[in-house]
Amino acid sequence: MASFKAASAPKLPKIACVGQITDVAPTKASNSGKYNITNISIEPLGGGIKTTAMLLTRPDWLTPAFDPDIELEGNKSALFVYASNISGPSGSPISRLLGAAGSAERADALAAEIQAGATTTVDEDGNEVSIVPDNVLDNAFQKLVGTTVGYIMQQRREETDQVDENGKKKKILTNNYEFGEFFYPTDKALTKYRKLAEERPADWRVGFDGE
Repeated sequence: MASFKAASAPKLPKIACVGQITDVAPTKASNSGKYNITNISIEPLGGGIKTTAMLLTRPDWLTPAFDPDIELEGNKSALFVYASNISGPSGSPISRLLGAAGSAERADALAAEIQAGATTTVDEDGNEVSIVPDNVLDNAFQKLVGTTVGYIMQQRREETDQVDENGKKKKILTNNYEFGEFFYPTDKALTKYRKLAEERPADWRVGFDGE
């Protein structure tokens, strides 16, 4: 069936927000079964946008002994998911798991609690493997309800039926926002985002000042 190509929406600025975690849904398997999903609901404070941060994990990724550079070597997709959700290199955005703690100190405590819950089980091939059970993750995250967090809302992109030269579906900008990343809402960070919004209003806005 013939169709017209959809046009992208105008570019929207990123919005720096401060909010409070109001709910953490029980961890569940993704449709593919490749990852576990934990949805973290956030209500804005002083303005901003209500959102849900989706955390992707695997039980073995959360154990103290897991080394992504060894276990995920050569798997760029899995390494990206690990860095975005569990822990990334210095200078990269705060991961979703650690960012949900609201501060570096609470992130250390959260990581310690999760890793302390590691246990040994047997996989389908009869091999012993170390994992962190879903209930350990859920119990740790339930304690984060009420935590104040900083987060960036970014313009959402959606896939089209068009493909690029590599056979991948093209994405276009929409008029909607989605969760981008966490940041710790320190005075220094809030000052930084206020300055970005002042100097680059086409690219940045702040929601935490009630705008």
